[in-house]
Amino acid sequence: MLVSSIVFSQMRSSANQTSNDETAIQGSQTTDQIEPNAGNWRTWVISSGEDSRVPPPPDPAETSAELRSLEDLIGYNDAQIKQQITF
Repeated sequence: MLVSSIVFSQMRSSANQTSNDETAIQGSQTTDQIEPNAGNWRTWVISSGEDSRVPPPPDPAETSAELRSLEDLIGYNDAQIKQQITF
């Protein structure tokens, strides 16, 4: 419904009409939410969202080193291991 509303609003020629439609869409999004305050809920199991932060991705040098080590490991595969991988 939202996609069809946006497409329909883009087809109209009047800029004023389009801005009114966008305002109506934004208004319906906030009133149609099941739990509009869910982002403010306190966590139960963890003390905060900071507890489950993932580390940043490795830099290009670390990535290249890891790929080289994987290529070396793959080089040790014999025909039997390749057959097992294929299976």
